Amino acid sequence: MRRAVTLLDVARAANVSKTTVSNVFSWPERVRPALRARIEAVARELHYAGPDPKGRMLSSGKVNAIGVVPIGNFGITLFFTHEYGNAFLGGVAHTCEERGVGLSLVSGRANEWGINDALVDGFIFESAEQIDLIEPARRRRLPVVVSGVAGPDITSITIENRKGAREVTRHLLELGHRRFVIASVMWQFVPPVFHPPTGAPRQFVAVGPPILERMAGVADALAEFGLSFDDMPVMEGCGTPEEEAAFGNGPGMALDLAPEATAVIALNDGVALNIIEQAKKRGLSVPRDLSVVGFDDVAGAARSEPPLTTVHHSAFENGRLAASLLLDGGPPRHVVMPVKLVVRASTAPPRK
Repeated sequence: MRRAVTLLDVARAANVSKTTVSNVFSWPERVRPALRARIEAVARELHYAGPDPKGRMLSSGKVNAIGVVPIGNFGITLFFTHEYGNAFLGGVAHTCEERGVGLSLVSGRANEWGINDALVDGFIFESAEQIDLIEPARRRRLPVVVSGVAGPDITSITIENRKGAREVTRHLLELGHRRFVIASVMWQFVPPVFHPPTGAPRQFVAVGPPILERMAGVADALAEFGLSFDDMPVMEGCGTPEEEAAFGNGPGMALDLAPEATAVIALNDGVALNIIEQAKKRGLSVPRDLSVVGFDDVAGAARSEPPLTTVHHSAFENGRLAASLLLDGGPPRHVVMPVKLVVRASTAPPRK
């Protein structure tokens, strides 16, 4: 029976150390490209597929893979059906490919089994609201990176939520709009909730720190023009196909319950694009009858009809950086990514 080729055989044939060969298969970024290519060619000639993963796990305690958990109490299908989540995951995958690291998708539903059982070396959480899942990961003594506002001892990436919301709201105000409905996001699978104007602060059902920051940015801009956020109706409800089938369409309800609004401030693009579709179904022309703005600048924002005015930031870059921070390790870091207003054709002055 032919003896199995070992890592030492490759090292001798390539005239390099065992450590160098090990790095080629486990940490390729540590080896110069030309040398890495030569060692890989020798390994192919010897029919060497790489170190035994089970042995590597036993000796190092590492599986050479990271886990990514989607937003809120949603499953991993969200990464394939939600444009922002898909772009974020693409950024994570880009870094993993660069670093020679595997990628595991871990359910974000309201339980700990996925976190407790996942064979990964660390976790990226797409939302800081998942504290019930972040804590089990930390109990496993695994590194964690969070997309969103996290505690001082957790590495996090966030964006200029308040600034972006302030700028996009100011854009509508400068066009002459004064009657708004705010269409918010829900990160729980619950029925939509409509909050009529009260003139006083309201208790929202399912919003986390990033959305609260965006609401604060809206309030900032309204105050500049002598208006109050508390005097504007707010609808919580994403309007995903699953939610619509279970509870009805939240964004559509916002239009029905606030017919006097001349503009909708949607706190993410998914809601904004849904608003545009619901407006068309009701015979409303965007932007002639109703201006609509979003936040995130997902790929579909530029392709919508009309193209959506929104706040740009790169979900792909956020994911890429999150993976880099996780793999680089070190003390907690807190990175704030920039945003910019992108004016397209979904906004216009209100009709006289």
